[in-house]
Amino acid sequence: MRIIYLAKAYFMGLVALVIALTSGCTPFDLHEKIFADIEEVPPTPDRMVAMWTDTVMYQPGKPAIRGFGARIFFYGGEEDDPIEVDGSLTVYAFDAEQYVTGLPSPEKKFVFTPEQFVTHHSKSKAGHSYSVWLPWSEVGGPSRHISLIARYEGRVGGVVVSDPSRTVLPGIQNELGDDKTQIGKNKKPSLKDVQLASHDDEKADTAVTINLPPSFAKKLQSQSDDTQSSENPIGLDLSVEQVEPKQVQESAAEAADSDQSTASPLSYHQQLSDHFPRRRYPVGSSPGWSLNGRAPRREPLRAKWLSALPPTPRSPVISTEDSP
Repeated sequence: MRIIYLAKAYFMGLVALVIALTSGCTPFDLHEKIFADIEEVPPTPDRMVAMWTDTVMYQPGKPAIRGFGARIFFYGGEEDDPIEVDGSLTVYAFDAEQYVTGLPSPEKKFVFTPEQFVTHHSKSKAGHSYSVWLPWSEVGGPSRHISLIARYEGRVGGVVVSDPSRTVLPGIQNELGDDKTQIGKNKKPSLKDVQLASHDDEKADTAVTINLPPSFAKKLQSQSDDTQSSENPIGLDLSVEQVEPKQVQESAAEAADSDQSTASPLSYHQQLSDHFPRRRYPVGSSPGWSLNGRAPRREPLRAKWLSALPPTPRSPVISTEDSP
């Protein structure tokens, strides 16, 4: 009997508990009570997109600071919408103008802890994103070309690295004489400008022949004779046989012909008459013209006074008949 009584009491207590739980207006969420202490783990991204740009931060009473700003999006799986993450972010800044073989070392390194990185989170129409700013130096420095690489490491695991982004930091130009940071200074020499010394081709001297008129050739010959006589006052035979070019010989022959032509004027005029054809009519003559006679002269019109002006349509009519 005692066992039956205890069973009834247990059953009545269970019914009372069920009635108490199901009574009232507030529903009882058993799932929420059980998993209330379990935190939701954020998804792990597998790719990251960082959009960098140069920015300047102005603060009252302080010099302006130039640097780089970025908006970073994280994507997981095949989803197209950005997701929210939980982890740390490290940004490495390299000198893009320096050519280094092997593994380069970053010029600067910026670290955001998980507690700091979560404060940079924002959500807009584009989705979840994180905005960061990297201070570099005061405004007024030289312009720089910087390559930025971001690395995300999740709190529970997972590492994502962004693609290198080359960004220009505006500034003043370096003065002449300073160590300029230019891309061209690391340019390798071109082999096309290198040439072996044994392949150097020297241009040979070329002779140019000038045709001289006969009179000028004769004048040069006379000057050379005077020079030889002044250099050899004793009268030694210092003549050297010289073979003149063919064109010089032809010029000398033309000079000799010209001398002969000047010696005989009649032959020269005869040559001209043979060279030029005779005119059909002599100078100052024409058919019916006599060289001995004078040219015919026509009498000009003699001037005289007009008796009266010619009549016009408005001239008065004058009767020439005698009055009775």
